[in-house]
Amino acid sequence: MAMATDGDARISSRPPPNYDSSIVQDALEQLASIDLIALCNEAKIEHCRATRDLSSCGRYVQHVLSSCGHASLCAECSQRCDVCPVCRTSIPNIGSRVQLRLYYKCIEAGLISKRHDDRFQEKESSRNHSMTDIQRLYLLFDVALENNLVSLICNCILTVIEQYFFGCSELMLSMYVFT
Repeated sequence: MAMATDGDARISSRPPPNYDSSIVQDALEQLASIDLIALCNEAKIEHCRATRDLSSCGRYVQHVLSSCGHASLCAECSQRCDVCPVCRTSIPNIGSRVQLRLYYKCIEAGLISKRHDDRFQEKESSRNHSMTDIQRLYLLFDVALENNLVSLICNCILTVIEQYFFGCSELMLSMYVFT
């Protein structure tokens, strides 16, 4: 119930998004077509995995690499690295090297308040990462509900129920990260 109250405050404290804008439409289309594992991955806070002088960069990752889809490099490191640090796929020199992650796309579109992200980053050092990831996942679910993407929620619930009755899978392993 606390999340609903927080969501109600979030709705009333910001102007409505411009549903005619391409960023809002793109974010909602991506949210409507995403599967549960990808949604969980989009909600996770990721840190840059590029190494600088034998240490990791560690900045927040707001983009995925266009070449492989990994959220592994910050904006600055994605410009100077030639390969993904996760899968070693080449990062193209032509065109867009990165795409905004869904969570940040929703913030940019005005579907999620920027204050939520700032608060998560402030609290992250004092709390465990899984709770922050879960709160971000709830915010994505709130966006889905506010925009009548009920099918996303239903598909997620059905997937979890299927996995519960028919055995553990990659989905359950990815959900385990949140507990």
